[in-house]
Amino acid sequence: MQELLKECEKAYGEHDYSRLSWACNQILKQDKSNETALTYKLYVYCDWRQYHMVFEVADQIQRLYPDNYHAYNAKAMAYSGKNEFKKALKYCEEGLKINDYYWLKINKIESLINLNRTDEAYEFFKSCDIADYTFTEALINCGKYSKIHEYDEGLSEDELVDYLLNRCRYLNRGGFFEEILTVCDEIFKIDEDNEIALGYKIHFLDDDEEILRYCRHAIKLYPGNFRFHFKKAETLLWGLKDIDGAIGCYEKGLNLVEDFDRYWFEIDNLIDALNNKADQLIESDNYIQAVNMYDKILYYKPNEFNALDNIDSLVKEHDIGYEQSEHYKKSLKLRTELEKRFDKIEEYLKDIEIGEYDGEYVNGCSEFKDYKSLAEYIRDVIICLMEAYPGYDEESSKHLVKIAFDNVKESFEFKESAFDFAVVYGFSGG
Repeated sequence: MQELLKECEKAYGEHDYSRLSWACNQILKQDKSNETALTYKLYVYCDWRQYHMVFEVADQIQRLYPDNYHAYNAKAMAYSGKNEFKKALKYCEEGLKINDYYWLKINKIESLINLNRTDEAYEFFKSCDIADYTFTEALINCGKYSKIHEYDEGLSEDELVDYLLNRCRYLNRGGFFEEILTVCDEIFKIDEDNEIALGYKIHFLDDDEEILRYCRHAIKLYPGNFRFHFKKAETLLWGLKDIDGAIGCYEKGLNLVEDFDRYWFEIDNLIDALNNKADQLIESDNYIQAVNMYDKILYYKPNEFNALDNIDSLVKEHDIGYEQSEHYKKSLKLRTELEKRFDKIEEYLKDIEIGEYDGEYVNGCSEFKDYKSLAEYIRDVIICLMEAYPGYDEESSKHLVKIAFDNVKESFEFKESAFDFAVVYGFSGG
């Protein structure tokens, strides 16, 4: 149990609440009234905003351990999360009668501010000695941005911006996206060209024309920030239907990154734009330019073999003079290699006989078995695919295993159950 308690402490320090919850549960299985585990569990539920569970566990702790001030603190946090600040203040004050805990003080200060008793909060703040905590931070945490300058603490503009950016990070993590826009506007009053605030603003705006305006401003200031180019491209493509503009922005953004393969989402969007542009060019009989679009696709994604086929089709049907690019040659070589590899895998899969099985056998596949070979594991994957998804028969299941063969091998090596693999890959189609 000592190791689990250490794990709790470590997970809590790293804000890894999923791991913390797991460790607490393991302890509580052995000792259902363990005070430390129950206390950590309070903060798990606070982080997850499961306030009904906060109250349930806090009541349990207070029955068992009346002097546990964390129960009062967690209840205060939960009521704050529910915007019931009078109740939050009540539990802060009750908890402070037990222990002069710094977090109870902070929650009391912020409860008072949220109740518009700001002067009272400030007087209480001055009576406390809370390390690394300022009244400015309290005001920001409560969204009282207009009051910041009423309580001058001698902070520099850079320090104030840092506080506001930290607030943005907190709101982003908590999913409070609308307030982020308000905080960004407060930052712009101090630093109108702040790069991070511009990033937040652009990301959370929902008006395409306004996003575009901010993107242009941000790119003018920070032309090397590829994310601004990507956001502009996304807005042009999906919001304003400007395919040409989107292609140019995606290409500018990808030219700014060292390894564009990592940016698969943006590449997929660019490929959509290039395909749409190629369709437009074909409709207007601009076949050579359409081929150039497909050629660009192969540059960004060599395994996009539809582009390879489209080039071949256009060149053949319209007698276009096309000198094979390096992208085309690379893609053609890759497809040839894959076809040879797939042929070998198909031969391998032909030798795997499915045979008869029943429901009990399928249930057994939910655990990794003592397989003697990869082939035995693949047999179970195929069986689970057919059982989990009515649309899969033996042929289509073997086809999915063929295209996901490397993933199957990796799953086998990591001892993932055949059923788990089948469920995930069957749903995604490989």
